[in-house]
Amino acid sequence: MEDSSKNRRKKFDHLRRRAEELLKIDGDVKPDTKIEEPNLEHDLKHGLKNPLKLIHELQTFQIELELQNEELLRSQQELIVSRASYAELYDFAPVGYLTISSRGIVRKSNFTFADMISTPKADLVDHPFSDHVMAEDQDIYYHHLRALFDSKDRQICELRLKQKSGKDLYVQMESNVTPGEPGETEESRTMVSDITRRKQAEDERQSLEQQLRRAHRIESIGILAGGIAHDFNNILFPIMGFTEMAIQDLPDDHPLQKNLKTILHGTIRASELVKQILLFSSQHRNEEKPVPLQPLIVEVLSLLRSTVPADIEIEHRLDEQPCLVFGDVTKLYRAIINLCTNAFHAMEQRGGRLTVSLERVDPETVFDMELSSANYCCLKVSDTGGGIDPGIIDKIFDPYFTTKKFGRGSGLGLSVVHGIAKSYGGTVTVNSKMGRGTAFSIYLPLTQKTEFEEIAAPPLSPVGKERILLVDDERQVVSMEAKILERCGYTVTGKTGSMEALSAFQENPGQFDLVITDMAMPDMVGTELAKRVMDIRPEIPVILCTGFSERIDAETAAAIGIRAYIKKPVLSAHLSNTVRRVLDATAYSPPLKFP
Repeated sequence: MEDSSKNRRKKFDHLRRRAEELLKIDGDVKPDTKIEEPNLEHDLKHGLKNPLKLIHELQTFQIELELQNEELLRSQQELIVSRASYAELYDFAPVGYLTISSRGIVRKSNFTFADMISTPKADLVDHPFSDHVMAEDQDIYYHHLRALFDSKDRQICELRLKQKSGKDLYVQMESNVTPGEPGETEESRTMVSDITRRKQAEDERQSLEQQLRRAHRIESIGILAGGIAHDFNNILFPIMGFTEMAIQDLPDDHPLQKNLKTILHGTIRASELVKQILLFSSQHRNEEKPVPLQPLIVEVLSLLRSTVPADIEIEHRLDEQPCLVFGDVTKLYRAIINLCTNAFHAMEQRGGRLTVSLERVDPETVFDMELSSANYCCLKVSDTGGGIDPGIIDKIFDPYFTTKKFGRGSGLGLSVVHGIAKSYGGTVTVNSKMGRGTAFSIYLPLTQKTEFEEIAAPPLSPVGKERILLVDDERQVVSMEAKILERCGYTVTGKTGSMEALSAFQENPGQFDLVITDMAMPDMVGTELAKRVMDIRPEIPVILCTGFSERIDAETAAAIGIRAYIKKPVLSAHLSNTVRRVLDATAYSPPLKFP
């Protein structure tokens, strides 16, 4: 207080000196005139003795007032400039600024916030802020406001606002309490930051993390499926082989024939199921080749039948003429199963009918759709579910878009289907009516290519007198294969260990005309055994058998000189025909590829 008084006195003395100087310059007071320090209180009490002194005082006060007026005008101008600068900084700040009353009414807003939600500033002021908050986030906003005025502490929240364009705007609101306008107890000064890009980046990161976790799960499932496939196929193989031999040994009218054929049919179905599991878990290498769609559709529906509820009927209508598409069987399999899965999800609550149809397309239809080729087929998957809301039908092929509950879908199914169709020069269309169902149609170009060029070979005969070295670490498999081949007239030497088989071959390489070896064996795998025996006798034909292996396929086997690649389990006819074909084609080069 004392310092403030001193400052005012200093300012007054300064103005007095300036006024005195101005009077001397104007000439109203002689330079040598001695003017006593004024004492107004003393003069009023005792009367004025010096008129000159009074005039001087009045003139001085007048000049002081003029100087003060100039000072006030200058301060007023500075204040106007300052307010203009503040208004500019406030209105065009990089973040939005709001003043919100305790009742949630917007009192002030800068232009930045108005631009954020594409709304004129005049339409914001004196209106509830909640009008611009997404319905799902209203609770977040009211909790934020209540916590702010209850605690009087700074509050931060994140929510979504509605833009005039209809898009969502993610924002962060940071609020503090300040004294309010007349009639208002308190107000909220709120800073609003656009965090849409940050949220999108977080969502993308979470999606990538989810995809990575899913990829790890699929990889783990694939590894497990591969191990199960190998062991299960080794179990099925002898069951299939011994059952076949029993059927052949018994008369056609024997009462056990029906039971044995049922067992054989069951093992064949089991082996097909293993193939489907491996296909679904991606346990095979990507390979594009002509794929017949009819059997692929039948496989998918057979696999789905066990998972689809009983109140959903499944039917298919497939073109009798084969429809070959050049592509990767795994991708085509996934496209079909994704559409079928979506279809039965749409009917889970009320049941219905899932229909899969396949037909060749009229060239005029293809021309109207601006596709590149005249030869196309249409694979249609339709359901009798509730249909798709017209408001979202344009978004269903967008990555990560889903209407399913959490955990029921990743939002990638339809985008994957669309990507697969496009990659093969086709397209996907959708036709849906609310309450009546949905139909997805995949248009794919047909191909005339065959899988491989077969080299002419001598007529096949399933019998022979050659000598065969048979190697498998499963004793039952060795016993079964040996009996099948011995029935065809071959002399078979069976071994259950790769080192034991190699020793037998090294002792007398000319004793054998063919080597049949399993792939997965202890001590030495089948490919290594094949290389070792071919190092000893380069012309010796080798057939490689495997229940499942990630390390070898038909192409890799052919590249190292193996003449045929067999996936277990196989029927005895396929085994004997392959053996005969390899033996008869030994002179052909390069090695033949056999189905």
